[in-house]
Amino acid sequence: AIAVVTGVILVQSGWLREKIRERVVEEAEKATGGKVEIGALDLDWKTLRATVDNLVIHGTEPAGSAPLLAVKRVVIGFKIISFVERRFDVASVQVESPNAHVMIEADGSTNVPQPKVSSKGKAGPETILDLKIRKFDLANGVVAVERAGAAKEKTPWNGRGENLSAHVTYDSSRPRYDGQISIAPLDFVWNGTGKSGVQIRAQITAAASMEKNRLTVSAATVKTGQSEIDLSNVLVNGFTAPLTTARYSARVSLADADRIFKLVNFRHTGMVNVAGDLRFVSLKDYLVKGAVRGDGIGYGKVQSIRVSGAVTATPDIVRIKAMIINALGGEIRADGEVRKLEDVHLAGRLEHFDAAVLAELGGVAALPYNGILSGPFDANGKLVEESLHRLVAGATLEVSPAQNSIPVHGEITAKFSGADNTVELGHSWVELPSTRLDVDGVLGQQLQVKLQSHDLKDLAPVL
Repeated sequence: AIAVVTGVILVQSGWLREKIRERVVEEAEKATGGKVEIGALDLDWKTLRATVDNLVIHGTEPAGSAPLLAVKRVVIGFKIISFVERRFDVASVQVESPNAHVMIEADGSTNVPQPKVSSKGKAGPETILDLKIRKFDLANGVVAVERAGAAKEKTPWNGRGENLSAHVTYDSSRPRYDGQISIAPLDFVWNGTGKSGVQIRAQITAAASMEKNRLTVSAATVKTGQSEIDLSNVLVNGFTAPLTTARYSARVSLADADRIFKLVNFRHTGMVNVAGDLRFVSLKDYLVKGAVRGDGIGYGKVQSIRVSGAVTATPDIVRIKAMIINALGGEIRADGEVRKLEDVHLAGRLEHFDAAVLAELGGVAALPYNGILSGPFDANGKLVEESLHRLVAGATLEVSPAQNSIPVHGEITAKFSGADNTVELGHSWVELPSTRLDVDGVLGQQLQVKLQSHDLKDLAPVL
């Protein structure tokens, strides 16, 4: 009874609160290697919540500089598993205004201090972080990066997630950090808040190591919806002017892409696989190369589309080479480019498209004649949802006979303008066994037609 009463008094006393505060500071300084300050620590044993105000971690930055990390408030919900073994489970963490300030010198060194690992003669890595959190919410964060000879860069961010697991070791003999992290799911907004900025909802796993002036990610996986991106051999060389290289493999759901890019009027289906290499310096200097393959793609009435090709992307232009699209029984071979993620140009050749199938797609129930269409085309447009269908496209198509139809030959030259939704025919002609039709003009407005026939039986299907 005396022990219980004493325990209750100690739990509610300021003495124990101060001892816990000292222990938190001690462990944080050991893990980070920096000087840790806590403005206040409050424990609510009824709700098992701990509140830390004004948490500050100083790195090796000069006196008078902003600290490595300053946090306005941290609220931790926990569950005690064992007092004796000092084991507890972190149920939730809420962090308000975490501000990080990273200084990078010309030689790549930073203001991140080295952990205070034990010196018991043991060689090899020592665990400095072993963390599991069920839920976390980090609000109104800012990362400020100050590179030698460059202006300070500030980036706002917000993040929340569940099932965070992180394990980090430090090897003082090299020195080197090694770590593994997993989060499922993560909601993250970078460089903005609310609906602005880069938003991601994903499951993330990664294994990485960091040495002086170098970061290596041996493997990382990002899953969102039905899409998945795998990264390997990620190398960040030089923190002053970082150069990132990596190998990637992505399996992208087109439905996810519609959602991410807010293409609300589109209903794509199917998966596209892309694999290749990337080089990244900044959003103004990067190069991404990859091979593209997709199957089972659908859009509107067109289903079971297959695509393949090679893609090269830089900040100014995305190039598509040797693209092959199989759909509606025909094939499109083309090269294309997208400039400034806006202006689209595509040129190539259509091969073996059935005119009756295309007519049915356009709402025409049946054609009196049928033919096979092949020939070159050229298209220009804008990669914006409001104007994506407002294309300007031209084609010169050869008409050859189709099976189970009166033999048809000819050539159709057409230009489609999405701005006014018109189709203009250049000099086009179609020949039946004993009849020839020449036509030019604008469909729905005015056509010049010349019809010459030596046997009116050719016109029976039309009549």
